[in-house]
Amino acid sequence: MKVVGLPAVTAKLVSSIATAQIGTTLSISVLAVVLFPAVQANAAEISSVGSGSTLAALQPRDLDDDGVVDAFYDAAFDITWLREVGTQSFRNWAAATAWAEQDRFGISGWRLPSTVQPDATCSWTYNQGFGPESYGWGCRGSELGHLWSDVLGNTPEYVPSPSGGLIFNAGYGLRNAADFQGLVVGNYWTSTPWVQRPDSHWRFNTGNGFQDVTSGVVPQFAMAVRQGDVASVVPEPSTWILISLGFASLLVRRQLALRGPRVSNMTGSDLDR
Repeated sequence: MKVVGLPAVTAKLVSSIATAQIGTTLSISVLAVVLFPAVQANAAEISSVGSGSTLAALQPRDLDDDGVVDAFYDAAFDITWLREVGTQSFRNWAAATAWAEQDRFGISGWRLPSTVQPDATCSWTYNQGFGPESYGWGCRGSELGHLWSDVLGNTPEYVPSPSGGLIFNAGYGLRNAADFQGLVVGNYWTSTPWVQRPDSHWRFNTGNGFQDVTSGVVPQFAMAVRQGDVASVVPEPSTWILISLGFASLLVRRQLALRGPRVSNMTGSDLDR
């Protein structure tokens, strides 16, 4: 079995910083996490087996009352995930953010998922003078990491070894995508900027469960999430009916008020007839 120490992980991070070719003329070096001093292992905090026991906590939400599930509510984090994943094309961070923040079903407040820093569940935490930040495998404090590991039950490429360090996990990967539409293997943006370079942001890989940072110009996938339960902001059909009746009643009253009191044109002699 393959046990991984810090040098191998550093090599993996260096390889993730390979130059990204944008079009045919622009070459951008992806400044990701590399050669961090004062790296602290958090391997003991990594869950070696994704339980998936909270899968039932993903509560389906039909936002337009057409009988089709449009979103899932995660009670553990009190967030609602849009069922449709942004896989129409790769997007840079700005484009992914614009896509995620669109109003849907008349509901605003959608966004990219966020990352918690530091996160004790990650395999490593480092500090380069900007405060502790966490990266690596097993990160479950972030919204994407929680969904991937705790909710869907997927496991990272490397898990804690009984003898210390990390050990290769043959069962790693995106084994369960539940009923999300378009959730595939790849890097997914988060809304959280890298404190050392605000033009770079944290991302999460759904293929191996690895969390790191990359430049905002590098195309990635995207998911949309919203704080709270959207069911609480979507009126029920019966509520819509009551609201409609209320508006109709107000319109009738307003029309009557504009007409004013009705005056009879009949004279006294007419009444005597």
